[in-house]
Amino acid sequence: MLPDLVSSLIGLVLVCVAVLDKPLLDTQHALIALAGIALVVLGAIAKRVDYLKWPGIAVAAAGVAITVLITSGLAVTSPETAYWVVFWSGTVAGLTSLWSAFYRRPRESQEEAERLSDA
Repeated sequence: MLPDLVSSLIGLVLVCVAVLDKPLLDTQHALIALAGIALVVLGAIAKRVDYLKWPGIAVAAAGVAITVLITSGLAVTSPETAYWVVFWSGTVAGLTSLWSAFYRRPRESQEEAERLSDA
């Protein structure tokens, strides 16, 4: 749950930077790349510990998209592409990780798992 909450906070910050602070997005590529790497790591951790695996994979993929954008130099040559990649990656990472933080497995599956572990 903790990796999901941190991922949703990073996603929120990325969306705010993309929408509200265009000069920061255009100049601070190291911070954006660091946020992308953090999303990759947090997504991998979330994939290992969460009940459903796909939200962690989606967060990691969003982080990979940001990291590739910065390391390829595309962010420097095309600020519009940088805006949209950071905006949508932050949105996807934020929403899926927040949803995953609050999602719990169905009740009957929990009871069945407990019953099987007691036997």
